[in-house]
Amino acid sequence: MMELLSETGPDGELGEKIILHVDMDAFFVSVEEVLNPKLKGKQVIVGGDPNGRGVVSSASYEARKMGVTSAMPMKTAKRLCPRGIFLKGSHYVYGDFSRRIMEILRRFTPALEQVSVDEAYLDLTGCQRVHKAGPVAIAQRIHDAVRDEVGVPCSIGIASNKVTAKIASTLSKPHGLIYIKPGYEGAFLAPLPIGKMPGVGPATETGFVKMGIRTIGDLARFPQEALSKVFGVRATELSDRAGGKGGSEVDPEGDDAKSIGRELTYSTDTDDPELLLATLSYLSESVGTRLRRAGCVFRRVTVKLRYADFNTYTRSRTLEEPSGDTRAIYKSASDLLSLLHHRGRGGVRLVGVSVSMLAEPPRQAGLFENRSAKKVERLNFSVDRAREMFGFESAMTARSYIHASLRASSKDGVAAVAVNRGARAA
Repeated sequence: MMELLSETGPDGELGEKIILHVDMDAFFVSVEEVLNPKLKGKQVIVGGDPNGRGVVSSASYEARKMGVTSAMPMKTAKRLCPRGIFLKGSHYVYGDFSRRIMEILRRFTPALEQVSVDEAYLDLTGCQRVHKAGPVAIAQRIHDAVRDEVGVPCSIGIASNKVTAKIASTLSKPHGLIYIKPGYEGAFLAPLPIGKMPGVGPATETGFVKMGIRTIGDLARFPQEALSKVFGVRATELSDRAGGKGGSEVDPEGDDAKSIGRELTYSTDTDDPELLLATLSYLSESVGTRLRRAGCVFRRVTVKLRYADFNTYTRSRTLEEPSGDTRAIYKSASDLLSLLHHRGRGGVRLVGVSVSMLAEPPRQAGLFENRSAKKVERLNFSVDRAREMFGFESAMTARSYIHASLRASSKDGVAAVAVNRGARAA
């Protein structure tokens, strides 16, 4: 069902900024329904073992009616939805569907910015004459093409900027479309709860409410001087966004993978530094293999720790030179762990490693090639080849083997949760 807010002519106004936010509906579940149509209309939850310590990655709208939400612990989802169908899912399969969807979107405009595996921004400014249609008609074609060619539904928000378009697509779910006519952005946003603003989580929302800011309109009207005392230089940006103005441009370069990472959730919280290092080593090897498979090098390494109380901490390090070496990932990750891990905080629930600031490998003339670097490159290639032939755990460092063997024997109760960030990582 398509929904239209703020009527306009069939062609809109030529020259106006037209930004679309295209977001798949319950993407992982929708893919599973394409693969197995018998799942349609049922309470489907993707995330793994309902008795484990993983979290919900995606839930069907039937499961959501039972109170199941993304990022909810699987055990909670099982309690709320005892008759639910729980699936582990496959990020490689979801990545393939994602690539097909992005190929469809690129048919409508080259100005596409993919921000996750299941959502993207499109800048259609100036494209109306090419498509001989207005923004609503073009969005309808996109919606129908994704549904007919890939089989998954999506929701679309259309506005003059990314923030308003994203809010519109969220409110149009499921299977809907909302168009905010230029000049109506502020009126559309004003009555919405402040929690609907992208980037405003529960803690930030609580802070806003204490300031008397309960709606997005309240934020737009809040005295600039008072707002600056709390948010500093960000005050103007927040005020503009709340009024439906400003925001960043669609970045066509953003459709490449922004990061490649993997996370692991322990079935039992741990405070053992050796186990944490073994897990970091295992994750670093996995990320390194995926990085090279994507044909990339990196400059930044990020480590994430989530403790038993669900408080999450991250630290990053940027290398002086780009690298594609697994050892460089682990060296930085282990150094970051020493800065992040404090025993006084309690046991660790989740560990994650990711690399970002990705680029294509530099091309060097043979005369100036670094022999040591070439040896490392050949070693990584040989390890990757062995893993392709015999499985990932066929070639690992001793430290990674410790993690793998404990996981296999279930002594540490590690539940793996792979997270691919970005199209090329999938």
